[in-house]
Amino acid sequence: MCDLSVSPLAAQQRHLVDELERVGARILPTARAPSGTPWLHVIAWEELADVKAHDRPRLVVVAERAEESEQRLAARLGAAALIAADRLREDLGPVIQSVAAGYYPVPHRIAPSLVSRLDIPPNSIGLDELAILERLLQGATVADVAAELGCSERHARRRLRTLWNQMGVSGRRQGLANAARWGLPS
Repeated sequence: MCDLSVSPLAAQQRHLVDELERVGARILPTARAPSGTPWLHVIAWEELADVKAHDRPRLVVVAERAEESEQRLAARLGAAALIAADRLREDLGPVIQSVAAGYYPVPHRIAPSLVSRLDIPPNSIGLDELAILERLLQGATVADVAAELGCSERHARRRLRTLWNQMGVSGRRQGLANAARWGLPS
């Protein structure tokens, strides 16, 4: 299947080593991993934060859980895959093959929640909100927007808070940055 190395902590999990052998992986000592070429390295979740970025191989991380928050953190820290310890038998072979081929495998039960958070403009922004965004991007203040809408500043702030919620941001700075990046208003 492929050559890989296993960290000493991960190697203490005998069932992991057994599964790696079962799927046909050849386990090399970490020190003998090929230099200058990408290699696979299997580590325990507890070791992920300690791996140096410049030294980082294609990491396959074994954790107790592999839920959305762990998947996100593992990806942010540079892991190529995360496998739940209780899913080794089912997932290890396909995950190792995918990572060796250069892919980041994501479990099908988690993929929809990750995809639903992609940075795309929401459909729910109406023409009024687009006009408000345009004015704000031009440098208008909330008071200016309120005067144009014919409402109080407080009402304008409420509408902006609703708009930021629709956009999935926490405030004006993020909202305007996302609007500019998305090409809104158009």
